[in-house]
Amino acid sequence: MAAATYHKVWWPSVDVQRYTADRPPVWEEDASAWVDPTFDGKSWRPAVEAAGIVPTRATGMHALRHFYASALLDAGESIKALASYLGHSDPGFTLRVYTHLMPSSEEWTRHAIDDLLGR
Repeated sequence: MAAATYHKVWWPSVDVQRYTADRPPVWEEDASAWVDPTFDGKSWRPAVEAAGIVPTRATGMHALRHFYASALLDAGESIKALASYLGHSDPGFTLRVYTHLMPSSEEWTRHAIDDLLGR
């Protein structure tokens, strides 16, 4: 709980521009995902710069997308679901790109038992 309180103090919530009839998301025809074409330039890049970080590919949307995928895989999300979230039409492609991030079965076993025992 202390971590959540700390986070709220140092990183208070901000108003986020929601999709509206006047500002709809963009549907990419070659993918099954919604894309906000202004997010990188109007939200992400200014936040990176405000944090004193030089905007590069390693700190851009690619890194954020990779972090998102790795966090979901670590939490146990399936490749098929992740493929859908990322807009990949072929889960095999997602598996080839992100397979190195998947925990081993030994890690899964250890996590499962730790969770069961409340560790």
